[in-house]
Amino acid sequence: MHKTSLTSSLRAALFALAAFCAGLAGGGHGCSEPQDPCEGGTCRCEDVSECAFDCGHTPCDVSCASADACDLACGDECTVGCTSVTDCTTRCEDDCKFSCRSLETCDVECGDDCDYSCVHAASCNARVGPDSSVTCDSTPVCRVMCEGACEVSCAGVNECVVTCSAGAPTTCPDGRQVCTPQTCDG
Repeated sequence: MHKTSLTSSLRAALFALAAFCAGLAGGGHGCSEPQDPCEGGTCRCEDVSECAFDCGHTPCDVSCASADACDLACGDECTVGCTSVTDCTTRCEDDCKFSCRSLETCDVECGDDCDYSCVHAASCNARVGPDSSVTCDSTPVCRVMCEGACEVSCAGVNECVVTCSAGAPTTCPDGRQVCTPQTCDG
């Protein structure tokens, strides 16, 4: 009798685990799930509570929309978009383009030659490598750490904080802030 109830309990637990995993796969929100949201360098994650994946392709086109949290990673030459998300965290190597729109927090970390745009967010945060460009618009807070030459433009921002790895930023006549050796001329 004890063996039968143990077997029934084990079956019930396995059934619950299978149902849970099937729910995850149906949501398509993680590369480790059976239905990978990344196909041929294009990753999509929409209408889920959490989205986490690493696009292993170069180049890669990544999109996360209508989610509570997105945790995204990719190599070089990525195009990343987070729209209508509570929190978006993205990591990328070099030559990446990021767009964050209509969200609470957007945190980006990338290497050289990145282009980051953050619009209508409660907080925009970026750590970028040399030859990168950052634009924050209509957001209360924009914090940028430049590891080398970069330029930062803030419009409609209450607090625009730029930190340069090689000293203080220079404020240009047009309002951009640049980190040396970047100059206001280009």
